[in-house]
Amino acid sequence: MTVVQALDSKAAFTPDTTSDVQLAQIFLNLNDWTLNIELGFQTAVVYIDFAKAFDTVSHHRLFLKLHAYGILGKLLSWFSNFLSDRIIQTRINSSSSQPENLLSGVIQGSGVGPIMLVMFTNDLIDALKRFGVFVKLFADDVKIYIRILNNCDVLQLKCALNTLTNSNHMAVDYFC
Repeated sequence: MTVVQALDSKAAFTPDTTSDVQLAQIFLNLNDWTLNIELGFQTAVVYIDFAKAFDTVSHHRLFLKLHAYGILGKLLSWFSNFLSDRIIQTRINSSSSQPENLLSGVIQGSGVGPIMLVMFTNDLIDALKRFGVFVKLFADDVKIYIRILNNCDVLQLKCALNTLTNSNHMAVDYFC
């Protein structure tokens, strides 16, 4: 993957996505922001981190999205079996909690866990761009920015953030 290919709105979890790709994205963002300043406009930037992203992926919503991507039959059953009937238990020294069924989350240390997270969040970019915001997604981090010309732009940003918060039912932490 070249730096130019990776400068799309999303990049992460691939062996060839390196820090130079992230650095190039920062420079492109800074160019947008500098241009806005030179034109006398404000830019609102929101940095978002999905809180416990791997742990909060709804299995039901993930299966619906996998189905929408065309993953059907045995492969969808495999994903379902991979995530179903898992139990979580916490152990500290010699004490253990009661085992509980794991109803959400993807296995972070697995080979397919990061892929499932990306498939779960992939549609966010298009959903957010409808509001006229620029979106950059890297793993479980999202950066949204918009040129502020008037109060309508502020409302657009607010709508985008509401969509982000509500669409996947994942907890988010905002950093403005």
